[in-house]
Amino acid sequence: MTRWNCRPTQSRQKIKDLLLLNKVVKKVKDHTSTIHFRPLDLKTNSIRVVFYSDASLGNLPNGGSSRGYVTFIANELGTVNLLNWSSNKVKRAVHSAFAAETLGCTDALADAVYCRQLVSEILYNDPTSRVVEVYGVVDNMQLYEQISSTKQCTDKRMRLDIAEIQETVHKEINNIVWTPTQRCWQTVSLKEERTSPS
Repeated sequence: MTRWNCRPTQSRQKIKDLLLLNKVVKKVKDHTSTIHFRPLDLKTNSIRVVFYSDASLGNLPNGGSSRGYVTFIANELGTVNLLNWSSNKVKRAVHSAFAAETLGCTDALADAVYCRQLVSEILYNDPTSRVVEVYGVVDNMQLYEQISSTKQCTDKRMRLDIAEIQETVHKEINNIVWTPTQRCWQTVSLKEERTSPS
């Protein structure tokens, strides 16, 4: 989590940033982390790619917004393994949580479709195969409603981004669902940044 506090200031570092970075490096050296991959039956057609996307408005020290997503490979029994994750600053200035969530979902969708192509090529020797299903999870109700709606988004800047997501959902993936923020575990990492001590 501390990495969020270091990244936005990389072009104008100060002594306090260097001290913080030293703390982060020490923490990484002192704590061993492991990722466990559970066995999946890859011969069945129950393999799917699932992504969770989230964003937070104005939670970075310079007032910027952050977005994050995780992409998993899963089966129908609920066994999941991490394929990819990303946590970065939102690439353009946004003025609402809805806009930050939309841009985060766009990035997550692109990653999920890419992972699906890789998995399809590895398993079925066909990168265009639609055998591997893709599902997405978001925790922003406004974003979910806009993706599901035929009405245009009132935020004109977001219309193209929403249209891009809708087209991808229609052509490339199976479904995007909404879940309450409390049940969306990756939310914790983004929302806690506002209250984390520096």
